[in-house]
Amino acid sequence: MNISPESNPDDFQKKALGEFDLGNRVDPEEEFRQKVFEKEYEARERKKIISRLVACCIIFVCLGIVIFQLPKLRSTVTHTPQPNRIGSFNTDAITDQCIHNLWKIVKQHQLEDSWGEGFFCPVTGIVYEIEQTNFSFTVKCPNPEVHGFSIVQVSSDKMIPELIK
Repeated sequence: MNISPESNPDDFQKKALGEFDLGNRVDPEEEFRQKVFEKEYEARERKKIISRLVACCIIFVCLGIVIFQLPKLRSTVTHTPQPNRIGSFNTDAITDQCIHNLWKIVKQHQLEDSWGEGFFCPVTGIVYEIEQTNFSFTVKCPNPEVHGFSIVQVSSDKMIPELIK
């Protein structure tokens, strides 16, 4: 739009005064510095946003890992010890040792697929009886009567030692 003195003298006067007003004049170097400053500011803001996004992603990944591991964490905190045996009989320390040996034999069999050599009844000193078929096994104390029971055994059917009166 071209403003001439004939069209509107007031607009022409304002425009002419605006061009010669030294307060409104912008130095080209100052204008260049201002543009550089604005670009640097925008670059810093982009870096801040990107770093915040990366931090949020890392936090979400860590949170996902914690949530995924929560059942294991809960089981370690609320771990209930496995029972020593099935039944509600009161036993003495020697019978408990016999039961503990049965646990060790089964554990060794599960880990190494071999039977616990060298385990014997703590009362009689006789080696435990091992009956094995294709898919099952039973480990028995050779003299359960000494412990006050008719059977002291552990089997693949019930992986917890059994005491039967």
